[in-house]
Order: sequence, then C-alpha cells, then structure tokens
Amino acid sequence: MILFMGFLSIFSVIGIAIGLFFLFFKRTRKKGTWVLPISLLLSICGFTYMSGSDDSPPDKDFITSSTSKQDGKDDISTEEKQQQIRKEAEDADFVEINVDNPPDKIVRIKGEVSAIENAEAGGKFIISSKEKNGYGVYNVFALFPTNFEENQTIILYGSVQKEKAENGGPLITGLFYDNTN
Repeated sequence: MILFMGFLSIFSVIGIAIGLFFLFFKRTRKKGTWVLPISLLLSICGFTYMSGSDDSPPDKDFITSSTSKQDGKDDISTEEKQQQIRKEAEDADFVEINVDNPPDKIVRIKGEVSAIENAEAGGKFIISSKEKNGYGVYNVFALFPTNFEENQTIILYGSVQKEKAENGGPLITGLFYDNTN
C-alpha cells in the first residue's frame, strides 16, 4: 500500500506540473482545468497517507526469559522466578476454572500428558489430572519445549486464560513444568 501511495504522490506532482503547463496555452486550457484539480486531490491524499504511515513496529516493553526488572529491584534469575511461581501457584480446580469467566491466577496441575502437538516452544498438549471431585482435563499452550512423552506424569505451572480452548475446555498457558520422577 505504501508503494502504491508513493507512486500516486509522484505521478500526481507530475500531473500538477502538466496541468499548470496546460493552463498557459489557450488550446489546452480546458484539459488543464480538469487535470490540475484532480492532481491536487490525489497529491493531498498520497502525501497525507505517506506522512502518517510508519513502517517501524510500535515500541513494546519485552520481558526476556532470563531477567527482568521488578519494582526497581535487581535482576532476578529464571530459577528464582520459577521458585516464586511454585510458592504462589494454587492447585488447579477444574470446576472453578471451567466457567465462562475463569479467575486470573497461576495454577499447579499434576497429571498425565497426552495429545502432544508440537515438541517446540509454542506447542500444545492436554494434561489430565485426578482431583478431589473427579478428573480435570486442561488444554495447554506451552511456552517451553514439550520434550516429554505421552502418558508421562508432570507437574505443570501455568496461568489460566480467559478464553476457552478449541474444544471448549479451559486453556492454560504453560510457563514451565517439573518431572515427577
């Protein structure tokens, strides 16, 4: 789109010059009265669009996986963050999480892994856990490489998402996991 608007601006400036040239001669004056206003409108549109567009992505504050700033404190390591999450995480309750507006919290799920879609970071899998009132089945979007096997038991730490998974179940963003060996 930017390329098109750039060419439009260039050709409209040429059109303005030609329109002015046509206005000076009696034989082409009628053409000049049409070419000049159209060229002016096109150049205004093109230059307005070009002055407002910006190819650079918006500035965003990214938190790296290794360190981050927290209320002016010194950098903390990934291991320290994971320890903090382990302390703050609550045991998942399927009945509490599988609602239209689930609570925004960090949960801990101990269960068996199945339906692993992708072994890289950004992969998906399902974790089934035995809970006090039955079984919970959670859909997980992993922010870590899912290098475990089907039916392996893990302890997953993740955040509950507001939206539901494709199959209608609760969606958890998996932050990290521990093996239960």
